[in-house]
Amino acid sequence: MREILKLFWFCLLWVFFVLLCILFRRYSLNSFINGSNLPYNQKIKKINTQIALTAKNVLKRKIKRFNDFFRT
Repeated sequence: MREILKLFWFCLLWVFFVLLCILFRRYSLNSFINGSNLPYNQKIKKINTQIALTAKNVLKRKIKRFNDFFRT
């Protein structure tokens, strides 16, 4: 019985240690700087915002060229 309890506590500590390592790796400073610890939806939102801003800038340039073409 005592050996089973020792084995149980050893397994429990091992699982706790592994979870701690995973959390430390996920929320380390490097991943925080790179933004890779953001949840998936926030990453997608960030990418969509960048795409929308790029499309908006392209559209502005095209409208400006179109207006310049008809002014001359």
